[in-house]
Amino acid sequence: MLGILANPGDDNPAEVIQDIVNEIDNATESNLAKNKYFNQLRIFVQLRTNVEHQLKEAMQSVSTFFKEENDIFYRKGAEKTRHTLIENLLTKLGVSDEKAAEIAEVSIEYVKEIRASLDAKK
Repeated sequence: MLGILANPGDDNPAEVIQDIVNEIDNATESNLAKNKYFNQLRIFVQLRTNVEHQLKEAMQSVSTFFKEENDIFYRKGAEKTRHTLIENLLTKLGVSDEKAAEIAEVSIEYVKEIRASLDAKK
């Protein structure tokens, strides 16, 4: 996996990443270990800005194991997006708590918590 950080030379970066993903998938029996190694791979890819797309494509090949909606970072990003959506509905559009909860598909209690935090900032 450390090879991700190195210059692949004449090797195609997409093929290198695909080989790493395949090796993790084939050599690791435990789902916990696979998850650990895939997370490490994602961190290495973040250090190399020009290979992120290749990792996304390579991860499609192991998509039966790796479900992005189960990934903590995916869920954290979705939560942040939902929070921002609710804030915008409340502040910029003046939508009611009930309507904001319906649009964002969250509980009314969650919207009220966001409204309370917005009111506390004023």
